[in-house]
Amino acid sequence: MLPIITTQRAWISPARSSQGYSVRTKLKTMVRYGEETVRLTVDNILCISYDPDSAVVRLFVLRQLGEVKAPQRMKIPPVEVVSGWPKPNYIDPESRALAGEIVGSILLGLVTVILAIRLYSRKRLTNGFGLDDFFICFAYKAASMGPPLMGRRAKVPESKPRYLATSLTKLSTLAMVRRLTTASSNKIEGVVVLLLAVLITGNCFIFIIVEIFQCWPISSIWEVSDSPAYCINEDAHLMSANIINTVTDFIVVLLPIRTTIALELSPRHRVVVISLFGIGLVASAVGIARTYFTWLLLTAADHDTTWRAWYVWLSSILELHLGIICASVPATRPFFASHWASMQGFTKTRQKSLVVSDSRSNQNDEHGHKSGSSDTRVAL
Repeated sequence: MLPIITTQRAWISPARSSQGYSVRTKLKTMVRYGEETVRLTVDNILCISYDPDSAVVRLFVLRQLGEVKAPQRMKIPPVEVVSGWPKPNYIDPESRALAGEIVGSILLGLVTVILAIRLYSRKRLTNGFGLDDFFICFAYKAASMGPPLMGRRAKVPESKPRYLATSLTKLSTLAMVRRLTTASSNKIEGVVVLLLAVLITGNCFIFIIVEIFQCWPISSIWEVSDSPAYCINEDAHLMSANIINTVTDFIVVLLPIRTTIALELSPRHRVVVISLFGIGLVASAVGIARTYFTWLLLTAADHDTTWRAWYVWLSSILELHLGIICASVPATRPFFASHWASMQGFTKTRQKSLVVSDSRSNQNDEHGHKSGSSDTRVAL
């Protein structure tokens, strides 16, 4: 027999949060279980619904009574953990919303500028628009699908568009490496590039499929109910995905550097190209930070997921946007090279005109000085 739960008094107020609102409730609940009536008093229950009489409250009470096991997706913290939380600030809650909006806007602006220069270089200067450009354009589209508002009642960011954008960025880099291996006729590295592309594509689809079907029935992901549901270990799934993503980041960055070393280039040109590809190591380093913050989020004793997830979100967008920038920088070299040559030509022309002008001025001064001297002698 399941308990019959009635809520005597309840109210909900927003508390601090970086990604939407972590709804905290104060309530007194009457639980009628068979012939006995038990009064259960709980303060600051973490709910994911604005309705105090919703199924999440029922699920919480049922779990406390040991009647049901909450789906792992729910992540309802124990009462002793919730009771140790600080009192929520309803008047002036702490928020990271503005900082998130500023960082996201700056990164999106930088990516837009760099991508525009890349596409201009490929279409107008080198006439070499290829598969890597298609991949990076789709990655930019997927990256721009992230939520622009953090802490403004926006939903927690979905990881599927971000993971798709990250995979497309890697495929764009591999397509660029494929161009280099085609030019060098290196068949072994060409096969390695194709195998990596298949691995990254398969890993991306597997991650998205697991995200969709991580609970059964699927509706238990967004519906809170006391009915039985089965969910995979989401913590293990997220950590494995983060580790695989970070490892493939370094492989994709180091592969073009290895390919460039084998090309017949002048030492100066080789150093420039390797440096351009080496910028991608910055994004890979941010990926390590993102994996670390994910581990802290999943192992935090306070279960304050919405607050700690901000660091994961920040490192994720840094890695994603820096990855797109680093994948696009090598393709922008013709643009900056042409403009640098134009600036040098303008500078040389300007210097030459200044030299000619100075020489003419000196000649005029000498001519005037001689004229003045003769006039002085005549006057004398």
